[in-house]
Amino acid sequence: MTDDVASLRQMLNEVLEQQKATGEILRVISQSLTDTRPVFEMIAERAMRLCGALNGGVNIYDGGLVHVAAHVNLSRQFSDLASLEALEPLTLNGFARPVPAFRVLALKT
Repeated sequence: MTDDVASLRQMLNEVLEQQKATGEILRVISQSLTDTRPVFEMIAERAMRLCGALNGGVNIYDGGLVHVAAHVNLSRQFSDLASLEALEPLTLNGFARPVPAFRVLALKT
């Protein structure tokens, strides 16, 4: 019974964190109607917090190229890549690998 309660508490805490992150993102969207960068930065930051990641980013794949929408705490190597206007999708690393819409990709190094 104690394990069940602890498991339910953990699940509830995760759902509350997700709802809090969603609310924060919606607030930024309402304040940034013409500038998408703060929205994508907030999405990256909240996804990092939810996943326990040290760095992250949001990329947009337009069917041909990958565009960096935002990045947070990237290493110098990835920061240099992120400064490029657009990247061709790479198959050997996850930085510019296209992912089907509505999915989170967490890469472990």
